[in-house]
Amino acid sequence: MTRFSVAKDLVITNLSDIVPELFGHGKKQTARKGNGNWQVANKWRATADLSEMKVYANGGWKDFTNGDKGDAIDLVAY
Repeated sequence: MTRFSVAKDLVITNLSDIVPELFGHGKKQTARKGNGNWQVANKWRATADLSEMKVYANGGWKDFTNGDKGDAIDLVAY
């Protein structure tokens, strides 16, 4: 196992703590029960709307407004 894969696994395992930390603890982010996906507002964009960005249970994410996407490590870097 590489250091990268260890870090990525830790991000995925701890998404329930990391997503609120990255995107705020307010009403603009919600966990989707059952599938582990998160719907969040991208607070780094001027038009932060709840339905614009998803973080998936596998750590992948996509901002549907501007098309940015990536894996768990990219999420933390973003």
